[in-house]
Amino acid sequence: MRGCPRRRTLRPPEDRVDRAARVLPLTPARRVVGTNEWLAAGRDLLIHGLFDAYRPDMDTTASPRVLVIGLDPYRVPGPWDPEPVAKAIEAGLTKFAEHGVGVETCLIGLDGSDDVEALVGNALRAHPWECVTVGGGLRHSDDQVELLEQVINLVRRHAPDAAIAFNSTPATTYEAAARWIE
Repeated sequence: MRGCPRRRTLRPPEDRVDRAARVLPLTPARRVVGTNEWLAAGRDLLIHGLFDAYRPDMDTTASPRVLVIGLDPYRVPGPWDPEPVAKAIEAGLTKFAEHGVGVETCLIGLDGSDDVEALVGNALRAHPWECVTVGGGLRHSDDQVELLEQVINLVRRHAPDAAIAFNSTPATTYEAAARWIE
């Protein structure tokens, strides 16, 4: 079973280790059943897994209130450069830290390696979310209509009390969520 998503630094696939889910303050190395552990270069964190949206200036102790569901730019097929999108996502997540709002991400790959129902379902059950923001990559592509429907229905099923927000760009993710949280 894949773990529930947590804060994540977007990394190229070759830098990823697994799809578990924890960001912990740096401690002596220890084994966690079912995950591979590794130190993020240049970061004072022990990062477990793929779905960690960590920014060095984020308060990782803040209780998460917002879940952002979107596409993993490194796992979208096609000849394109994922770096600008990855940087835009990270910049958008920085605004949450600036406003003291806890955020977690659930980024889905289009490479066929994700069980979307399990991945998104686990993320939605991880906390009582105030808001779930659905990214534009899921909404702006006619090829992703079924995936968008699946995500929206999972939100309705597993986080019925959460508001649903839509950003217009990765940079407006905080603003989209802020319309719905107090």
